[in-house]
Amino acid sequence: EQQMQGGADPVVRLAGLATLHLLLDRAMAAEVQRFVPPLLHCFGTAAPLFLRGDDMAKIATAPFCAGYVLFIVKAHTSGSTWRSEALDKLLQFGSLHCRAHASAFRLFLELGLLPLLERQALILAPRLKLVMELLLQAAESADAREVMLAWRAMELLLCGDLRPRAGRYTMDILLRLAFGYLNFVASAPPAGLEETPAVWARTEDVGSLAPPKAPTTSYVSPVVAAMTAAEWSHVQRLRPALRRTLARSVGLLALAAREATEANMGGAMHVEELLNDLQSLLHPAAPSATLLAAEAEADSKGRTA
Repeated sequence: EQQMQGGADPVVRLAGLATLHLLLDRAMAAEVQRFVPPLLHCFGTAAPLFLRGDDMAKIATAPFCAGYVLFIVKAHTSGSTWRSEALDKLLQFGSLHCRAHASAFRLFLELGLLPLLERQALILAPRLKLVMELLLQAAESADAREVMLAWRAMELLLCGDLRPRAGRYTMDILLRLAFGYLNFVASAPPAGLEETPAVWARTEDVGSLAPPKAPTTSYVSPVVAAMTAAEWSHVQRLRPALRRTLARSVGLLALAAREATEANMGGAMHVEELLNDLQSLLHPAAPSATLLAAEAEADSKGRTA
């Protein structure tokens, strides 16, 4: 713990956090529960500080978040009251400190928030508003890597125990779906750059679906038009996986809407039509987003076959 205090050498702090993560990963829950007070103090004081010129702090975000999640999951026992405060500190670290640093924020999403949603999503129920705001903002990013992580997290929300509550954000999610489709699926390359056929020839990212064809439209999203060659390369690499994730999200939203309709005995909400109408209002010249709904239906049939 002394090696991870604020005044320690950045490399030493990184090594200390990595070692602590390894110990928590290998330890049994009963062993971790014996050291809750010192571990709680350690994570409370060892958060990376993003000082100017300290590049190690961004790298240290990975073992810090991964270790913190293991601590929250393994050290909790019935009747303990410390976990709520510890969880608030982790979310505050991600939403405030990491948000201004793209690489650190991606690590927080991948190694902090996603594992929590996968392993114990219900502990985030009292903080769902903060989590959804964080993910919706991330889904608006021009960074395809950040957008991919945000949609993976929202997909977990829409197919897990928190789906009834996440369904309250249907219209907000639909808006980001339209943005994601226009920017990362429907858009042609920026001026001066070409589509890479090899990316569209890959099949491992699209599962049972046929590999999508490269866009033939002349439509270029304003977000894509401002991208550098490096940023566009990330879009090309992640486009098949993003397309599939967005299609699955359309299907999950439609399922949540049908469940809400049955529960409330109200009129049906046609998510696919709303998505297409929203996309048409945003950019009438862009290709129709109903292709995502068709892929979602094909994916659903493939899973049930």
